[in-house]
Amino acid sequence: MSDKNCCEIYKSSLLHRLLIYWESRDLGVKVDRLITLLCVSIFFDKAIYPEELDVAKEVLANEIKDKNKTELLFEKIKLRLSEYIKNYDIYLHDRDLAFAYIREDVQLYRIMKDVFEAEGVISDEEMLAESVVKKEYDKNYKLEESEVFHTKERRWK
Repeated sequence: MSDKNCCEIYKSSLLHRLLIYWESRDLGVKVDRLITLLCVSIFFDKAIYPEELDVAKEVLANEIKDKNKTELLFEKIKLRLSEYIKNYDIYLHDRDLAFAYIREDVQLYRIMKDVFEAEGVISDEEMLAESVVKKEYDKNYKLEESEVFHTKERRWK
């Protein structure tokens, strides 16, 4: 799907956009993080594919308890994607947030990976994201040899 088509998908009035933000304002931090991760992963290679949107809809259906809100949140995703197209700086800010969320909880990367794999081809940008996540994971969860030795030593005393 081209960038132009995405803007056409989500042309809405100011009132409708405000209504979406108002209705989704109190869904919690977990939902906000989920929306950010989905939006960033869809737009990661600067192209929006229908398969990625379908996966995002499935993820929302699986993760959100209130099934009535899934359509609203999907509308919010499309609105956010149209904002990314209009202002790339918004995307860069959200991308930094998404990686911060993944550093806090590496399990969130599975959401991005599901979207990356939706179209059947993983782009170079998406492969780069995976290598960054793996490197960050290794850095955060690697024990130094001296720490392991001291742990074993304390255990035997």
